[in-house]
Amino acid sequence: MEVAEEKAAVAEYGTTDSGASLGDILGAALKKAKEDKTDS
Repeated sequence: MEVAEEKAAVAEYGTTDSGASLGDILGAALKKAKEDKTDS
């Protein structure tokens, strides 16, 4: 995980290991990144 993504995960979930699966965290991060790109 890139540092920026990890920091974002910590900011959003409070921890990088909150019991959520890596797929859930990455899926949410990728979805948000995709939405951010389409908004600009």
